[in-house]
Amino acid sequence: MPPKRQVLAELSRDELVAVVDRHGLAPRDRRSRDALVDAVAASKKATLEEILPALARDRLKALCRTFRLDDGGREKEALVARLLGREAGVEADAKEQTRPANSRKAARDEAGPPVEVSPGEVLTRERLERYLWSAADILRGSIDSSDYKGFIFGLLFLKRLSDRFDEECEALVADGEEGKRR
Repeated sequence: MPPKRQVLAELSRDELVAVVDRHGLAPRDRRSRDALVDAVAASKKATLEEILPALARDRLKALCRTFRLDDGGREKEALVARLLGREAGVEADAKEQTRPANSRKAARDEAGPPVEVSPGEVLTRERLERYLWSAADILRGSIDSSDYKGFIFGLLFLKRLSDRFDEECEALVADGEEGKRR
């Protein structure tokens, strides 16, 4: 768990001003970021348990990365728990178990081990989906799927664009050969 002062030092001036206003603190100089950090760090009213949940999920993820903590997951509570040095606990596990299964997540879980594809092999839709999920799992590591899907969709778009380019080139070459024969 990083100390309170270190976490506060990573917050922006605007975030610190919001904490100061919310807890009615009086820093020696509101314009000075260091004075804001000092005022919040010295306060017993402004605890990390109250400050962190007010931050956005993306901001919590950035703080986790700053302190070299796991930033995966969708739940803010889990990110806050990591920053506070606590495990997400039984409550978070219960939330995961009661959450309805996403159809893609269920398909990925049923997929099992990574799929090997031989060159020239005809893929079924199910094998292709398992292959893509295993590739995505390798690429993303511990990152949440909502964070990496934009990259994967971009790669799929570029692959499709490349395939269409190759098809058009082959068609033009074939048309050119037919023109020479006439």
